[in-house]
Amino acid sequence: MTSDSEVRRRPLTSYVSRAEDENEVRRLLGVGRLVTLTGAGGVGKTRLAAQVASSLTRGFPGGVAIAGLGELRDERLVPRAVADSLGLHDTAGHTDLDAVVAYLRPRRSLLLLDNCEHLLDGSVDLVTALLRECRDLVVLATSRRSLGLAGEQVLTIPPLAVPDGESSTPEAALTFGAVRLFAERAANVLPAFEITEANVADVVRLCRGLDGLPLAIELAAARIRVLSPSQIADRVELNSGMLASGLRMPVERHRTLRATIEWSHSLCTETERILWARCSVFAGQFDLAGVEAVCAEEGGLDSLAVLDAVDGLVDKSVLARIDGTDKVHYRMLRLLREYGGRRLAASGDELTVARKHRDHYARLIAQAADTWFGPEQDEAYERLTAAHADIREALSWSLRSPGESPVALEMATGTIEYWVARGAAWELRDWIDRALDAAPPETPGRARGLAIAALCAALHADLPRARRRLADAEAIEDEDAAPYVAHASAFLRMLSIEPNTMTRAAEAVRMFGERGDVRRQMHPMFIQGVALAYRGDLPGARALLGSMRGCAKKRGSTGIAPWPCSGWGSPKSVTAEISTTGNGASVPRWRSTSAPRTCCPRPTGWTVWRGWPRAAKTGSGRRNCSAPPRRFGSAAAPSPTWPSP
Repeated sequence: MTSDSEVRRRPLTSYVSRAEDENEVRRLLGVGRLVTLTGAGGVGKTRLAAQVASSLTRGFPGGVAIAGLGELRDERLVPRAVADSLGLHDTAGHTDLDAVVAYLRPRRSLLLLDNCEHLLDGSVDLVTALLRECRDLVVLATSRRSLGLAGEQVLTIPPLAVPDGESSTPEAALTFGAVRLFAERAANVLPAFEITEANVADVVRLCRGLDGLPLAIELAAARIRVLSPSQIADRVELNSGMLASGLRMPVERHRTLRATIEWSHSLCTETERILWARCSVFAGQFDLAGVEAVCAEEGGLDSLAVLDAVDGLVDKSVLARIDGTDKVHYRMLRLLREYGGRRLAASGDELTVARKHRDHYARLIAQAADTWFGPEQDEAYERLTAAHADIREALSWSLRSPGESPVALEMATGTIEYWVARGAAWELRDWIDRALDAAPPETPGRARGLAIAALCAALHADLPRARRRLADAEAIEDEDAAPYVAHASAFLRMLSIEPNTMTRAAEAVRMFGERGDVRRQMHPMFIQGVALAYRGDLPGARALLGSMRGCAKKRGSTGIAPWPCSGWGSPKSVTAEISTTGNGASVPRWRSTSAPRTCCPRPTGWTVWRGWPRAAKTGSGRRNCSAPPRRFGSAAAPSPTWPSP
């Protein structure tokens, strides 16, 4: 759930009050459970909704959550976006929607669902389910069109108020929101700027020509460093061709905004125009390295030209700067991204640029995999988190583009620990399954992908599907996939309480070790430790876990990095105890002794377990916990093997 501090976080730019609209939104939220703010793109729906939401935290003791859908391009991810906004990780046997409903049902909460128009079906399905199941939930949505649900309160947001005629004084003009917004944004660009007797008529003319649309006004104000209000107003008139006075229909407001965007585009240099088009492939925030990877080209734009163009686009408010702890990121407003996308399609470079975008994020995942088990794990997690929207877009593009599905499979299976730590294992399973379905049977790495798919299914206690995936992987007989198959087999056997768990885990540890892949040895080693403990060899289990801890320490990891949030704990975060069951069998109990790692800011749905894996259930439900435990492993199981610290 979004906290008060998050909702009230100061935005990068000031907010121009719209008191009447704010009061009307509050009134509608008091009489209905679904309020949708509609209006032309760029009219200020998002900012208004956020302002109202931030003022209502006291009225919703269950909290206020803000879920933005602008970065998504897949209907199926709408529930995941809401789950992320609530801080929920997925759990075994439950979908993202199940988790959201379970969390919101007992709470009086406000959910702000922003930018629904391009994912209307997914938004409608989600809102319908939430309002049906969560009686105390109120939903505030923003969209260019209504959701069309029964009981929906629709409020069309008008542009900012503009003077009807010429205002004689600056004071009178500044009582109108459009003029006030221009003055504030212009002062941000040119601190010495102010509305004076000399320029007030031109500012009013400009704001009227832009129909009071906030985004259009902000784009125009960005030019105040090089143009006077009179010059800007003249150029708007020349480009819009629609300055007839009087009330205009919403479609004309779209034309006004489009004309303003086209005018801003015309003022860009040729390099800036190319960069604007190419940066439209980014779905979320991106850094300079991403821009260079996607936009630079041999014999064309070099890194210096890219940097200059980025600087120019930031100066023109086409790119918004986002300051981070150690590096700057950028973001393009959705309307500007859509315009750039049309320009990119017209240029004929769309396929090339989209592939470069995908390749960049494929490399990012590969780099994270290489550094995950070590001191750079937290940094790798943060990089992937910042790039999450574009990782999704890269996966989606690969799946819908002929011949690219093998890359999607490689990306989805590259760093599964990240998805588990993020609490999005269900989403990961979906990407892997879709990649396997799209990839030809002869695809290299298919057996490895199937084995990892089996492992992910087992993580969600979907044992029947895990067995099918594992059988398919074994049938391919791919030597490169052998350690992954052994790992998945060991994990599935442990959850199913089957013999030879330790044998298969030891095989996985040995094969990963022969390849120098210590990172992937860790979880099979943990399975070995569990099997040893259930065979009664608690000293051996402790020694194995101690070796794992020593290995992690040597590599500079603060915990067993590959599986920080998988629910099985780690040698650093759990301690073993001995209890005796009624029949005298030794059973280890695990308890948490430290806070979650910083790379996993929220607890997952997988709990650190006591005695038996809580995920171990069959199609008929959870395992019968009253039955005496059967021991893992077999009498002939090999001694554990592990890397020396």
